[in-house]
Amino acid sequence: MSFAKVVRSPWMGVAGLCVGLIGVAMALAGNGALERRTAPTSVGVVDLQRLIAGLKQVEDTNADVKRIAETYQARVNDLRTQIEKGEAEIRAMAENDPKRIERRLAVEEMKLLMEARFKGSQAIINLELGKHLRPLYTKVLESCGRLAQQQGLDLVLVDDRSLTIPDVENITDAQVKSIIENKQVLFASSTVDVTDALITFMNNEWQSGARKR
Repeated sequence: MSFAKVVRSPWMGVAGLCVGLIGVAMALAGNGALERRTAPTSVGVVDLQRLIAGLKQVEDTNADVKRIAETYQARVNDLRTQIEKGEAEIRAMAENDPKRIERRLAVEEMKLLMEARFKGSQAIINLELGKHLRPLYTKVLESCGRLAQQQGLDLVLVDDRSLTIPDVENITDAQVKSIIENKQVLFASSTVDVTDALITFMNNEWQSGARKR
């Protein structure tokens, strides 16, 4: 046996041991990383329609918009009353009454005004709803994030389990494809539904005075 072999042999054993230990360590680390990667994701779903229907903020906002709508509706109703009165007067006039045509023109002008006022009222109400809807949706997203932190959720989805293909005969393939393409949640257990929790969370904030109008 050469001197080189005698000197190298013990170090080779140590090196082999180190390599073995490194391999074990890497394997353990790999298993740990795998466990972290495969850890279950906590998911919640929110039914937006049920959420909006249950929010006190929406109830208060709708009351404000309703008051505005009633104001404009009263103006439309006033014109309608005048139109009905004018038409009654025309019916009572003689066919050859020279004022009949003049009264008819006045009634037709009121009809055009009523139609314009109705459309204008609808436009104003839609703008008013839009003014409230955008910040409401922003608040829903913000509240959803804070609720997720509280409950340890990693992901919150819109619950569209109610979106199904209608059982009708006259549905087209394009309609079926559209429903399929828009469908996000294929299955969700009732245990992941956090809609009620989010309603309570947002209502508590709204009623405690944490509101921005």
